[in-house]
Amino acid sequence: MAVHLNIAPWWKRRSVLAVLGIALVGSAAAVLWFGGANEPPAAPEGIHANTSNTKASGFDSTSAGARDSGGNPALVEVDVLGTRMDVSRLFQLGFGGGLNVDADTRATLDTLMVQMSDPPTPEETAKLEYTLRQGLPKEEAEKALKLLQGYRSYQADLRTEGAQLAIPETAASVDDYFAKVALIQRRHFDDNTASALFGQDLRNARAVMMAAVIDQNPNLTPAQKKEQIDALRATLPPEQRGIVPEPSEGAASEAK
Repeated sequence: MAVHLNIAPWWKRRSVLAVLGIALVGSAAAVLWFGGANEPPAAPEGIHANTSNTKASGFDSTSAGARDSGGNPALVEVDVLGTRMDVSRLFQLGFGGGLNVDADTRATLDTLMVQMSDPPTPEETAKLEYTLRQGLPKEEAEKALKLLQGYRSYQADLRTEGAQLAIPETAASVDDYFAKVALIQRRHFDDNTASALFGQDLRNARAVMMAAVIDQNPNLTPAQKKEQIDALRATLPPEQRGIVPEPSEGAASEAK
């Protein structure tokens, strides 16, 4: 006789949805919730959801019209572990001088977005543009500004279109889900940029979703589910494998 222990499949719980929130929306305020339902552990290395130690200043209304001694807009600064610096230093340049674009860049974009109005005021935009053009080479400053503009537009589209995406329940629907997300991303970023900003997090989210499909497959034994989920977990970097849970107890009980 089947024993039903899970009222809601684990892939519909907020732990999984939080992974998708980070991977797809990229909000700096998003958190991974695994393990306990009430205590969020630290995000695994490589998942960037960080604003607690990096807070921009200079976008508030009291300083919107602030100018330096030369009459230019005041620099937008951040406080990083007690050290103040202008936000241009959050963008990293490579050895050849080009702008590095990776998951850390996405964390920087998140930090800027949560500190600015939505949409940003002309004063905020002017201050940010001045800060980046003062701190970065001209071409790289323009790339950084273009990235932020694209990221803001991407999130706006995702809030609208992403909310309409159904949670996948089959392997085919997982493919369809992430294909639609990729289309939204490619609307705002080229292939290389989208891969650099979202690639690893999307791979993580996809692995979690595929594990959910395996876990809910009534045609697999608990041993088969574990074997397939272990193989799926092995495709991730070692430090990321813990985000894919073991098959649920409910699924194992139902299989009996």
